[in-house]
Amino acid sequence: SAPDDGGSIANQDGAVTVMNSTFRGNSADAGGGIFNSGTLTVTNSTFSGNIAKNGGGIWNETGTLMLTNSTFSGNSADVYGGGIVNQGTLTVTSSVFENNRATGRLGGGGGLWNHGTLVVTGSTFRNNHTVITGGGIANAHTLTVTGSTFENNHATLGGSIINLNILTVTESTFSGNRAIDHGGDIANFGILTVMNSVFGSNQADLNG
Repeated sequence: SAPDDGGSIANQDGAVTVMNSTFRGNSADAGGGIFNSGTLTVTNSTFSGNIAKNGGGIWNETGTLMLTNSTFSGNSADVYGGGIVNQGTLTVTSSVFENNRATGRLGGGGGLWNHGTLVVTGSTFRNNHTVITGGGIANAHTLTVTGSTFENNHATLGGSIINLNILTVTESTFSGNRAIDHGGDIANFGILTVMNSVFGSNQADLNG
């Protein structure tokens, strides 16, 4: 554990490569598993049961993070990003986010909270939960989702995704997501483009 940043690794302006590794039960104020403001590459790795105020698994502050074939499971944040907080540039490829939580009453982004540039390809967000916004992803900047699946995510607004800026979705599937207020699948408050995607069995208790 760490009192400030990075429960196991704090990378500031350096270059770190993580392969075939497991980060479990780490804790910090920001980035329960890893804090990054440099260049971070994560491949074939697992983040589980990590805890932070923000970014249960990883906090990518101003850096570049490339995530491939990795799993974020059972991580939690008190405020933002049960799995990851991204304020830099993040590419997620062929990865799984499941059972992550942003637990505080102002929480957002059960799986991932984005305030930078985020590209998600061929990935799955499943059973993630937040009290307020974006069960799977809360997007406050630029998000592109391609060939990905969102299922059984829960939030007050935006069961799978809440979009506050720019979101493009292509060839993706949304099913079984739920919002207490509105946007069972996507709650959009910005610019949204959806192409060749499937929506089924999503639910919003109040406003569709």
